[in-house]
Amino acid sequence: MRRLLAAVALTALVLSLAAAAAPAAAQPRTIVVGALLPLTGDLQSYGIRAKAALEVALEDVNRYLEERGAWFRIELVVEDTATKPDIAVSKFNALVAQGIKFIIGPMTSAEAKKLKDLADEQNVLLISPSSTAVELAIPGDNLFRFCPNDLVQSKVVAKLIEDLGIKAVLIIARADTWGLGLKDGIIEELEKIGGIEIPTPIEYHPEAPNFPAIAASANEIVSQLVEKYGRDKVAVVLIAFSEAAELFKQAAGYPTLRSVLWIGSDGTAKLSEIIADPISASFAEEVLFINPLFSPAVTAKQREVAERVKAKIGEEPD
Repeated sequence: MRRLLAAVALTALVLSLAAAAAPAAAQPRTIVVGALLPLTGDLQSYGIRAKAALEVALEDVNRYLEERGAWFRIELVVEDTATKPDIAVSKFNALVAQGIKFIIGPMTSAEAKKLKDLADEQNVLLISPSSTAVELAIPGDNLFRFCPNDLVQSKVVAKLIEDLGIKAVLIIARADTWGLGLKDGIIEELEKIGGIEIPTPIEYHPEAPNFPAIAASANEIVSQLVEKYGRDKVAVVLIAFSEAAELFKQAAGYPTLRSVLWIGSDGTAKLSEIIADPISASFAEEVLFINPLFSPAVTAKQREVAERVKAKIGEEPD
């Protein structure tokens, strides 16, 4: 969340250089910054927290500008992408039509992939707080991303599996830009380690997942792995967004799936949707659902921002 604050603050800092050179007679005006956030859909809880963080940033930046007699203020226009790439394109075009050149977001790599070329063509700056797909790490484009890409997360997940002495891993992944990229990265890192069995991953289309069938298939594969290695040597890696809650509800019906470790990613870390459902929350606790999450060091400023975000929406920011 500090990175969202930093993004708006950085924009204001750049613009303040222009303010210093503005003629004395210049009238106060508004500079509009857009935001493309998933206020609904698969990353709704992340989007709501991001919006609250941006509102905190807006308060700070405009107070800073007012105290220094700047000739402009920042206005924020937030559009809901519903966590869908096609909607993100439509909302991007709506913001650009208003003359907006600075956009915070989008949050997912699938959305960012759709928008990257448009942003380059129209000279719009995209600042994504959370996109991590390796294929979008392209120098010289207009997409800036604050998180390390999934080359880092792949190593973290693989190292965790190695350190825990896991001998077999079933990967379940959403079939989009981010999910498939992270899946391939984890497999590559596990193959470097060696000695870990990786059956054919289960991939699902996020728009039409069949979670009863996925849970049944996972149970069959995991049962075979448990028989071969023992349940303490088997893990499931789930690469998902909020749909993980629905999968957990289906998986909870299989004792074998409840008996092994499950590992997630930054796509499921701190998801409100998982803990809001009693069955999903209970399953996550039972399987010790571990999720890596990139985070800045805790500082006094970070704690202040976290408290202000919590005051707005009643929950801790990611």
